[in-house]
Amino acid sequence: MKKNIIIFAAHPDDELLGCGGTIKLLSKKNNVIVVFFTTGITSRNTKNANISINKLKIHSEKSAKILGIKSIIFLDLQDNKLDTYPRLEIIQRIEKIINNFKPSKIFTHHFSDLNIDHEIVSKSVITACRPNHFNKYLKQIYLFETLSNTEWSIQRKFQPNVYMDISKTINFKIRAMKEYKTELQKKPMPRSIEIIKTLAKLRGSEINVNFAESFYLFREII
Repeated sequence: MKKNIIIFAAHPDDELLGCGGTIKLLSKKNNVIVVFFTTGITSRNTKNANISINKLKIHSEKSAKILGIKSIIFLDLQDNKLDTYPRLEIIQRIEKIINNFKPSKIFTHHFSDLNIDHEIVSKSVITACRPNHFNKYLKQIYLFETLSNTEWSIQRKFQPNVYMDISKTINFKIRAMKEYKTELQKKPMPRSIEIIKTLAKLRGSEINVNFAESFYLFREII
């Protein structure tokens, strides 16, 4: 029986940037569920906001198909305004999703990311996953890095201690990123194909493989 894995991401494309290659590897033997907290684009594009949101959702669904993601949950909260919601409300939403899917692994943002939505999602997930009855099935919590956020952090606290060799899935990650037409940037901006591959090469060099993604293991129950 396949186990469930949940990716909690603040915005569409964060899941791809943070662990797209890993998702492709894990989706072969697991059910991968992605939760998007915000619409992810309205803070940059206030004109025709509904059209922009719908386009981004379509892009995320096309990307998800390439990566083998089983299902997507859109919470549709306001982009870059998670700090305006009661924290308890966000935590309770996360708890409900965890109770429903009973994941064995969770991936989410690093808590020191520059973007306020990333920080709140990370800390809310960690709070929702405090040691309790979830321990019966939730065995690992991983925090990922997100280009244009983690490396821009004032604190710069991301120190990876777990790596995934994505040499066999890097091309899927790139293909999936190309579906995010509204989010894709041109070099030398971080969310460009060239820089995504450069980071994967850098992380790969740290463990002597061609391409890798890196994570901070927040908790593991053996």
